[in-house]
Amino acid sequence: MRLTKRGDCHRAAAPRTGLGHVGNAQNALRSWSATLSLSNTVHTLTASAVDAAGNVGASTNSAVIGTTGNDVLSGRAGSVLTGGGGNDTFVFTGNFASQVVTDFHPSGTSQDVIELSHSLFSSFADIMAHTTEVGSSAVITADASHIVALANVNATTLHSSNFLLV
Repeated sequence: MRLTKRGDCHRAAAPRTGLGHVGNAQNALRSWSATLSLSNTVHTLTASAVDAAGNVGASTNSAVIGTTGNDVLSGRAGSVLTGGGGNDTFVFTGNFASQVVTDFHPSGTSQDVIELSHSLFSSFADIMAHTTEVGSSAVITADASHIVALANVNATTLHSSNFLLV
């Protein structure tokens, strides 16, 4: 996990467990990173920033990290989702805003699935009509408020079995 924030203090945390922080008296842009050894369960990590007066600002973003098994993962606006291994299902319902899947597997023994609402798309053809290549990612855009980026996935490798419309 890598976090970059502007402010006096940077922090990464798992629920109730601080991982570390970096002070910054000049309010310059700094980078902070951590290498974590996590148990084989799904983890959701969030970031917060603390200013010089001690005011804590919570991030709207989170990192959701799956296991080596078959996981069902969902985030919130701005989340980064990593399945980890197995046949994972990435769920995008409600107001999911813009999210990134870092390790989507469109085929093979670890084939993954994206679950989307019928209110956003009517069919696989409809999903593909709203999918574009942006750099090395396949980006599915339902509208300006609902975007899923599949990092390092070519849109031509996606097929109907990668999607579940509910």
